[in-house]
Amino acid sequence: MSKKYLIACGDSFTEGHIQGKDASWATYVGPKLGLETINIACGGMGNDWICNTTLTWLMKNKEKAKDSVVMIGWSEFGRQHCMFQPVIETEFPNTRWNVTISPWDFAPNFVDLDDPQIPQALREIEINKKALQPWFGSLSDALYKTYRSILFVKEYCESNNIPYLFFDMIDNQKAILTPIPNGDNPSGQNYNIQVRNRCKEENGEWTYVDCGPVRDGQSDLFTPELTEYLWGNHYHSIRDGNSVLGFLENYPNEALGGQEGGYMKGNPGHLNIEGAKWLSEYIVKWYKSTPKLI
Repeated sequence: MSKKYLIACGDSFTEGHIQGKDASWATYVGPKLGLETINIACGGMGNDWICNTTLTWLMKNKEKAKDSVVMIGWSEFGRQHCMFQPVIETEFPNTRWNVTISPWDFAPNFVDLDDPQIPQALREIEINKKALQPWFGSLSDALYKTYRSILFVKEYCESNNIPYLFFDMIDNQKAILTPIPNGDNPSGQNYNIQVRNRCKEENGEWTYVDCGPVRDGQSDLFTPELTEYLWGNHYHSIRDGNSVLGFLENYPNEALGGQEGGYMKGNPGHLNIEGAKWLSEYIVKWYKSTPKLI
């Protein structure tokens, strides 16, 4: 059955960053598939925001959703969505902020409050660090939220016969679950959680982020079976399970795009216009090779 719309969601890599929609892969994927592109991405957002925004759009636009394909470039798992009222006096006193908070934000001296260039959102996090850390400081909790977000969108799309395609844009987010002997984990679960770092070491070896053991309340999602289910045939990577940014960093000779500075020139840390066109070719191939749900 033919579709009419491409619903694209993600962070700044999907929004386009400072070069705007012309530097978004979605701008080029839609026309190549004969679809009208509806880009609902927002820079700086994390996976729970991406999930909520995608599901909200699909539920509020049910007639269009029936004729849509959903594609998501997932962000990094550390980013956790938070809405709060600023405690610092601002020129917009009644504004509630949408921000992302990461476990890495709680590192000592992460923010220099004397630096006038520091964004106000980071100042708020620094000032409220002690109160926020129990809620947003755990790597395994952050990854759990990403697993939940991917599962929610996947299940909604499958239940409503909406074709979908996922890929990791910034970091690798598929957990590596290593069995640990019963009794060695205070929570009583039997896996330790690691996530592969985005970049290889200079010797070509991978390193890993240790997220600790599965904790109470996490064992429903952190299983080998669910991990393989989430990263099934609708979840893609360019090579070796790399995120898109990881591929660019690990294989720089293939990421030059025939230009000095490569596929990020002019759009710092993000795909530029030529890079977005390059990625769109992969996404179209993935889509055409992915078994359709209907």
